[in-house]
Amino acid sequence: MPLATALSCFLQLAWAETDKPSTEPAPAKVEAITINGAQASDSETRQQSTAARQVFSREEIRRYGDSTLGEVLKRLPGVTLGGGRKGTISLRGMGGGYTQILLNGEPVPSGFSLESLSPDLVERVELLRAPVAEYSAQAIAGTLNIVLREQPRKRSNELSANLAFADSRAGATTSLQKSDRNGDLSYTLLATAMAGEEPQSAETVSAHFDGNGMQILRNSESDSGLTRHASLNLAPRFAWKPAAGTSYSLQPYLSLGRHQSRTDSLLDHLGQGPAPYRKAHDVSEDQHQSARLNGSLARKHDTGKLEVKVSLDFSHQRNRSDRSEYADSGLQSRRISDDGHTRTRRLASSGKYAHPLADTQTLALGWDGDWVRQTRQRSTLENGQPQTAGDNVEQTVNIPRLALFGQGEWQVGSAWSVYAGLRWEMIETRSEALRSLRNRSSVFSPGLQLLWRVPGSEKDQFRASLARSYKAPRLSDLLEQPSRSDLNTPLNADSVGNPQLKPELAWGLELGYEHYRPEGGVLSANLFAREIDDVIRRQTDWVDGRWVSTPRNFSKAHVRGIELEAKFKLAEWWAAAPPLEVKANYSRYWSRVDGIPGPDNRLSDQATASANLGLDYRFTGLPLTAGIQYNWAPEFRVRTSESQWRQVGSNRSVSSHLQWRFGNDARFKLSYTPALDDFVNRRDSQLAQGGYLSERYQSQAETRWSASFEMKY
Repeated sequence: MPLATALSCFLQLAWAETDKPSTEPAPAKVEAITINGAQASDSETRQQSTAARQVFSREEIRRYGDSTLGEVLKRLPGVTLGGGRKGTISLRGMGGGYTQILLNGEPVPSGFSLESLSPDLVERVELLRAPVAEYSAQAIAGTLNIVLREQPRKRSNELSANLAFADSRAGATTSLQKSDRNGDLSYTLLATAMAGEEPQSAETVSAHFDGNGMQILRNSESDSGLTRHASLNLAPRFAWKPAAGTSYSLQPYLSLGRHQSRTDSLLDHLGQGPAPYRKAHDVSEDQHQSARLNGSLARKHDTGKLEVKVSLDFSHQRNRSDRSEYADSGLQSRRISDDGHTRTRRLASSGKYAHPLADTQTLALGWDGDWVRQTRQRSTLENGQPQTAGDNVEQTVNIPRLALFGQGEWQVGSAWSVYAGLRWEMIETRSEALRSLRNRSSVFSPGLQLLWRVPGSEKDQFRASLARSYKAPRLSDLLEQPSRSDLNTPLNADSVGNPQLKPELAWGLELGYEHYRPEGGVLSANLFAREIDDVIRRQTDWVDGRWVSTPRNFSKAHVRGIELEAKFKLAEWWAAAPPLEVKANYSRYWSRVDGIPGPDNRLSDQATASANLGLDYRFTGLPLTAGIQYNWAPEFRVRTSESQWRQVGSNRSVSSHLQWRFGNDARFKLSYTPALDDFVNRRDSQLAQGGYLSERYQSQAETRWSASFEMKY
């Protein structure tokens, strides 16, 4: 196996190094950092971690005054947003379940949206390129762990307010935090409220061409509308330390949100036969309520440390929409009403016992499991009649999951640190509605990570890892309840689930170099490869007079990439330089799916590259800083099957900010983001009936600016 061969060479170098007698004293234990109470910086945490882990602290998260967490995450190395500012978060261009997103180390609640989580609630974001045993191995591309605000060390009160404008529409975010301590009990009360509205403008053009390239059908639909949103998030935290080495914590999390939209559409039809409609009016409303209660116990013994967590989740989503279509005469020709409910209950437990074997060795064993019960009900009426045979049938799904893991870290000689982990994870999906469904899979996920510190240099080190990860089928892909398309074509087919899907399994190799600068900067280069089996792709077939799309395990995929990152102060390289801090990263990705002819037989929706460049300037003698950030992903083309292609336009954005500090307790910030490109510009093509179909979707970007004020009192 090529990955194993590459790593074996690396291991031989490690073995040769450990055979040499050590002439240097053993490095200090990592725990020594906390003895003097100092808080390790992001760079120090990254440098000292045996497992590859990048940490982005609260100061970094709030640097540009972003109003949503999605805007924060897109600035991180290797992170892209598919579909624009509010798109799906992807690591290495691999979304759709390849990227694992955690909240405090646990799967995000059902219906969780990054748009509903204000950056004020976040303490830090951790990026893990390779899986570790204590977290789920459903992380072929990597893991983003979002950690909510933690317990402060002293009494504090914080207030922040943000006012943002998208073109002529306004939005506001307010956050309030109060922290205090009473003896052994400490607490933090944190609340964030968000509300606003945004304009929506899009155009969809679909056409049918014959074998000579002559257009025989064209539909052009222009949409304009308005979306309103409001949400409330509460994240208190309570901690109790009754004795030395023992602590209890309780962290509830409550999220309430509502999105409402109204859209008017105008259809221009050119071709044989009457137009499906001339005008349409859509009204939709999405509501979500989710609550999570986390409790934890941590107890230190002479022989180790025990951590136990218990979590309860409750969530409810309701999605309602109503579409009215009108003919040229102005009379209503069709009405479609859709009403869906999803209720989710989850009980989870996890624990870990860490036992030090020696001064530089630690072994940890643990478990991680949950039981999810989800009830779905959906009713779709067309002109008052059910659209499908299974309409309005309540479907209950039970998903038990259990994982057992072990991991260890140890120091080998003076230069090598080793992390090794093994995780076994089982997931089962069961349902008795419509048809009996039972899908069960279990995966063993070994992982090995090596860190080599260059002898004689405290700032240079190399990393390597080999790990197995996987991607479980999405619940929506397993369920068999069909979804009907209004305009049934190969590009807009009906969809149906496949209960026989198997998980995608992957082996991943990482090789990296890091050089740390004296003032907290870093220069790094990372190479990665993934070999993925049983890739899931949707296949469109002609069934009973309609086009139907079904997910299937397809073939094998090969992914390669390189990631470059630089963070430094310009004065480190040029003594006369202005006080400018530079942050830049560039990633390039290659992928190939066997069984689909090339070129462009890439993983679905994976961009070929991404890049970020940020500059921050601190004015001398003034409490004023200014910064600018540029994000870029190029246009790319993907062949999704033998007869279907997708082309996605480039994604560019620039944001700038000015920040004025009033001592250490208050600051005022202005941010500006002009509209450079259409955030979404996508074209799909399909060979059909001796010719081909084409559909182009384009949405209009908005110019955004915001003003925020924060103070401690």
